Amino acid sequence: MSARGEETAEPADVAVIGGGITGCAVARDAAARGLSTVVLEQTDLAAGTSSRSTKLLHGGLRYLERGRLRLVRQALREREITARLAPDLATPLRFVLPVWPGQAPGRLRVRIGVALYDLLAGRRGLPVRHGVSPAEIAALAPGLREGYSGGVAFADRLTDDVRLTVALARDARRLGASFRLGSAVMTLESGVAGHRLRCRTDDGAEFTIHARTVINAAGAWADAVRHVAGRRGALLRKSRGAHLVISGLPLDVALLLSGERPGHRMFAIPWRGVTLFGTTDVEDDGEPGRDEPVLDDLRLLFREVRRLFPGAGLTRKSVISAFTGVRPLVRQSGTTLHASREHRVYDEDGLITIVGGKLTTWRIMAIEAVDRAAAHIGRQIESPRGLLEHPLPYDAREPALDDVLEHEMPRHADDVVFRRLAIGHDPSAVRSALPAIVSRMGARLAWTESRMKAESGRVLGRLDAMTLRLDEALGPDAT
Repeated sequence: MSARGEETAEPADVAVIGGGITGCAVARDAAARGLSTVVLEQTDLAAGTSSRSTKLLHGGLRYLERGRLRLVRQALREREITARLAPDLATPLRFVLPVWPGQAPGRLRVRIGVALYDLLAGRRGLPVRHGVSPAEIAALAPGLREGYSGGVAFADRLTDDVRLTVALARDARRLGASFRLGSAVMTLESGVAGHRLRCRTDDGAEFTIHARTVINAAGAWADAVRHVAGRRGALLRKSRGAHLVISGLPLDVALLLSGERPGHRMFAIPWRGVTLFGTTDVEDDGEPGRDEPVLDDLRLLFREVRRLFPGAGLTRKSVISAFTGVRPLVRQSGTTLHASREHRVYDEDGLITIVGGKLTTWRIMAIEAVDRAAAHIGRQIESPRGLLEHPLPYDAREPALDDVLEHEMPRHADDVVFRRLAIGHDPSAVRSALPAIVSRMGARLAWTESRMKAESGRVLGRLDAMTLRLDEALGPDAT
């Protein structure tokens, strides 16, 4: 400790800012190369966009419409690498793309697109594409708008985005990386010897990290980090992706559907006994970490799901929750709907920032960022081949609370109920489980009674705010 009571950490080769999937993947790759690595995350693992995705590992069939063949081929390859490293976090998911006469995309275009998608995927352990009759679609997706002439079935993979992020963090720790959760970077100064990062924990303690290089993997906060470091301008363009969690919409297959907006594709995915429906794609200039979805997004999605499933009788009560992720896209012109999902790595005198990309391409994003960092510090070590073979550490089944507390670094009750356990989408399940979770965490982490009450209140306040938000957006006029 210094005379001022400030803790000074040991020097690190690499300081990684951001505890989402990209930051955890970067830490894993850097530590595997023998670089001393520390991860700085202002809240919790996967607290931002990495817990608010559409839960897919995919190449993005809709990206073929925009000519992004390289991105699709790359993502399909990475999808299968993740399936090899964590098979239970990359489960096969059957999709159907219905075709309505006179509506884009037409039957021929759908068949060509899906055939190209399979061709780009190469050899894989997923079912091959095939045609689907109207009767089959009616059985698989009851309530879907009638008039379809059939469709095409294909396969992608479903993931648990949080569990995948946590698995990467656990593997990074196994390899020697350290994690400072609840630590915000207040200042970032660069000099001849490297970078000095002054950080503050959420309980007010301060410490300093001296790093030879810094990898900014803060996602939607990446420009904010750059501005703390004195860099000007913007590298990001943020896009908002909202989702509804809907009960009473039984699907035996995932659906890829056309929205009313030209070129807008919607997903309806069976997930945790309910249906995940989304997503929006609009420019966003708000705070990336906010919990409450934008009212217009909720209204748009509800209007779309009722238009697409008029026979399902969906009402406000059918929507049990909602969430929004903010995509950190590479800055570019045009609408965000047509913006590229490819990533870029920028090097500003040793402050290495990674923007863009997809959940599916976490591995190659990490490799490129760490390649830049290693070059800066004169350690030209390639990403070890062993990372392609060593399975990621995770629990194939829903983990027990004690295992979560032991291995997964949660610090608050909302870390557990909204991310570590598979109940965060269901307010009634959260309310039911919360007392036991807070009690167990309190005993294990030596919380006072007032701390336990505050932890419960924090979770319940978030649930109440979500209910009010949905009521305001969808209200009585939506019944």
